[in-house]
Amino acid sequence: GTGRQARGGIQLGLQSTLTSRLPGLRRYFEQYPYVCLEQKVAKAVGLNDATLWADISRQLPSYLDADGLAAYFPPMAGMSGQGADYLTAHLLAVSHESGFELPAQAREAMLQGLSAYVQGRLQREVWSPAGPQRGLMNDVRRLAAIEALSRFNYFDNGGAAGAYSTSISNST
Repeated sequence: GTGRQARGGIQLGLQSTLTSRLPGLRRYFEQYPYVCLEQKVAKAVGLNDATLWADISRQLPSYLDADGLAAYFPPMAGMSGQGADYLTAHLLAVSHESGFELPAQAREAMLQGLSAYVQGRLQREVWSPAGPQRGLMNDVRRLAAIEALSRFNYFDNGGAAGAYSTSISNST
């Protein structure tokens, strides 16, 4: 050569599936410092750790508000409506997709809460853009809730789905 020293480079590895040995991702989750419910669930599922999931399952009832919706942190005594429809829908979907089961009593409370939200019997105010985007955000939240309910076949006589289709036709 030219007398130049090689710099940089790329290290490349191949594997048969994206879910097998990812040491960097595993290390990331093992060192994950965050502790809200959503993040605990992400860590347990990301590590495929049944022990972490069992801890979440034991603690889950303390994260549910009186309406059955999950909160990021255990709701404060005397304060109602701290649970979030979108977090509840996410937890149900993640549980279903990962194969990690939620405790039956907590799951039932969450499904009832989401059903009440979809049917309009339960309201949660969250920030969203003004104007037409606000309606879109509410529709997206309701669709996420319906999707989570559908994973558990949680529709009685068309209840939640029928209420949602009515709300769509009335909002246009």
